[in-house]
Amino acid sequence: MTRPISLDLARLAGLVAAGLLLADCKPAGGNTASANAAAAPSAPASAAAPAMAAAPSAPAPAFQVIVTLSPAAAAQIAATGQTITVPAEFYGVPSDEHERMADQGRLDLAPEQDVVLQGAGTANFTAPQVDQSKLGQVEGGQTDVAIDISSGNHTTQNNLLNCDTFMDTSLTVAEAQPIQLNCKLIGEP
Repeated sequence: MTRPISLDLARLAGLVAAGLLLADCKPAGGNTASANAAAAPSAPASAAAPAMAAAPSAPAPAFQVIVTLSPAAAAQIAATGQTITVPAEFYGVPSDEHERMADQGRLDLAPEQDVVLQGAGTANFTAPQVDQSKLGQVEGGQTDVAIDISSGNHTTQNNLLNCDTFMDTSLTVAEAQPIQLNCKLIGEP
């Protein structure tokens, strides 16, 4: 028994439409900090099947760090496969002189956030969860941020980069506009 061609075409069209809807699916889980580094926008929610609920959108970053590399640094990072770590530390200057003399004159107010990039790019940071009970112990009751970029594993001579830093600056200033930090190879003029 043969089927009419119009039935086969209708069936094929339905399968193609279902395939197109699934083409933009991403596996769940495995969220890492490096995923925060400039992801491409997904299809609009109106393109999804009516029965599918829209996924919650990620919160807007509190601040951004734009990392640029000299041509030599970009080539060396690519050739060695090293990653670039962009750490953000959140602290305040202790009001008490004795505490100021300890721990580099900093009182940690929130956990450090690290974003890992595969090369030049934008590191997006979320608003830090500041320990409100410590704000009264720091000058001005403000949170400062420090960013010191490195490549490789962040603590040995394997670091290839000499980058601009963003140190001892108010979190409010960091949030005002993207922070531009330029990197070149250590020893590069």
